[in-house]
Amino acid sequence: MKKTELDKIAKDYFKANKGEKSLIVTSDGQAFVNENAAKLHVNTNKAKKKLTFETYTTGVVDTSKNDEGKVDVVEFPLNEKAIKAFKLGDLQKMAEDLKIDVAELDTKQKIADAINTLKAEA
Repeated sequence: MKKTELDKIAKDYFKANKGEKSLIVTSDGQAFVNENAAKLHVNTNKAKKKLTFETYTTGVVDTSKNDEGKVDVVEFPLNEKAIKAFKLGDLQKMAEDLKIDVAELDTKQKIADAINTLKAEA
């Protein structure tokens, strides 16, 4: 399948499953929330096709609660409130999951800027 088709699968999934943070879509259009399951499918598919996969992430959970006592979902780009709510380690993990080299990114703001830049280019 074309990347645009895989992107649409991910977009539709996130729209229907607002609480999910990540999704893996294989090149044959199968969607997985578990990376091991996706890799198993890629390596053992019945058609014996050479498959690849794309990893998608979207909004992240903000630990603060809104006026109704519900947990908010923060959309990209990460705003100042979201950056403050995250621990440095959580932002580093998110950046690493997005394949961003965090070696020279030593503050939450720098990491968030790198994540926002990557998401804007996608």
